[in-house]
Amino acid sequence: MRFFRPQRGVGKPAEEQAEMLRKWDSGLYYRTKVENPVSPWRVSAKNLALYGMHCWKCIYDPTRWPDRPAKSTEEALATWEAAKSMSLPMVITSLHPRLIMPDPTDITPHWVIEWRKIATVSASKLYPRWKHEEVSPATSIEVLEYWDEEYYCVQIGGQPVLAKPVMRHKYGRPPYIIGYSGLGQEDFEGKTEKRAVGLLRYLRSLLAAESELY
Repeated sequence: MRFFRPQRGVGKPAEEQAEMLRKWDSGLYYRTKVENPVSPWRVSAKNLALYGMHCWKCIYDPTRWPDRPAKSTEEALATWEAAKSMSLPMVITSLHPRLIMPDPTDITPHWVIEWRKIATVSASKLYPRWKHEEVSPATSIEVLEYWDEEYYCVQIGGQPVLAKPVMRHKYGRPPYIIGYSGLGQEDFEGKTEKRAVGLLRYLRSLLAAESELY
């Protein structure tokens, strides 16, 4: 995949800025593709075709920074800074459209609710403040996340599991990027099922008719 960035002016500075942004786009695409078990870009393309909607979730992850060296020698710090400059402290995942409920009032949602199931052992590691009864580590539990332009919260079974019931974030918007296939249309009530139209919705009757021939 090739990326292009339009220049925001004329002259050498504008050209260098456009080239820098183009390299950032290429690096972000490549690193995200190779550092994930499944490429979120490919998953999003399939979701657009199947469901008419895709969703990327982009979260800052400080654990992806390399650890500061124990000995603060000049050489160790230089090596650490070089490794840090090549790190990408972001996690980009592609979510199934059924796992999210975006704000229906605007094409750019002001809030998003995410729902998913994870194993109890994973929830205990991700959210050590979660208090629960002893169950099998493989038991699935429901995790609910709410994000708006200023605040977010995470609940398990209605129980807040962060340091505070509601936390403030600095993203400036919900960390979700939602797109549609373009086969749907805007609805007066803002219904997502009107916007999100996949290829199969128009082919179902044709596929059913063809299947009767065999």
